Amino acid sequence: MSVKIALKVEPDKNHDKIIIAEYSSGKDVLERLQEKMQEKIKNAEIVDFAFGTYTMPLTRRKYAVGIAVVNVPRERKNLEKLSIEERRAILRKALELFDWNPKAMNSSEIARLFNVSRDSIYNDIEQIMREKS
Repeated sequence: MSVKIALKVEPDKNHDKIIIAEYSSGKDVLERLQEKMQEKIKNAEIVDFAFGTYTMPLTRRKYAVGIAVVNVPRERKNLEKLSIEERRAILRKALELFDWNPKAMNSSEIARLFNVSRDSIYNDIEQIMREKS
């Protein structure tokens, strides 16, 4: 038995992309396969799955193989624990989305989210705008 997989990955989703493959043999192969796969798929978004069964002609032994492609959400970082570079990368992306207009952003709320002073946010924005020029 052989398996070939082609996978298209969406890099913009904040998920780890995982392929899970399991097999089971003997009695109640599909139920046992399902139990094995459910253990590994917890808290994941199933993108696609397939399974197949096979019975050996001479021994009449049954086999089942299951494959699932899943997205597992990454744990979100606490914004308060980000480094200056990480904070500036987020601010840079926000400025880019707002067409490089810092007045479109609420600096007080941003400072509260990052647990820094407004002066730090103003300095970050000033530095980002200098780098952009």
